[in-house]
Amino acid sequence: MKTIDALEQEFDRFFATLDFRRVTDMLSGLPTFENADYARISDRTIVELKVIDKDFFAEGGIIESLNTIVTAPKNVDSRGFGLHTFSLPHRNREGRHDTLEEPLRRTLKKANRQLRETTNSLFNEKATGFVVLALNMARPI
Repeated sequence: MKTIDALEQEFDRFFATLDFRRVTDMLSGLPTFENADYARISDRTIVELKVIDKDFFAEGGIIESLNTIVTAPKNVDSRGFGLHTFSLPHRNREGRHDTLEEPLRRTLKKANRQLRETTNSLFNEKATGFVVLALNMARPI
C-alpha cells in the first residue's frame, strides 16, 4: 500500500507521458470549482483520479449486485490453500449486505460532477471524461 501522495505522483508521471496536464497547473490560481485532475486540450479529454484505499472486505463479505462472496484468508499458505472466511456486514440503507456499492456510487457521483465542472470551465462545450479508480489496498480483493 502506497501513500496517496506517492500514488498521485506515479499517476502524474503516467498521464504526462500521454500529454495530459494537471488541471490545477492549467488554471491561474486555485480553481473556484470542483475540478478534475488531468486534461488534454488537444482532444478535449478530462480524467478524474479516485484513489480507494479503504478495504471494504477486511472481514470478507458479499457484493450482492454481482452475486459474489469475498473471502478473507485465515491460515492460508503461499499456494492459497487453507481456511477462508467471510461475514455478513450490516444491511445498508437499501436493505442489502453490500458494503461497496453505496460508497462507490458516491465516489462516482462526485467524479462525474468534477468532470462536468471542469468541462464547463476549460472547454465551455462537450468533452470526453474518464474516471480512473485506483485500488490502493494492502491485499487484493
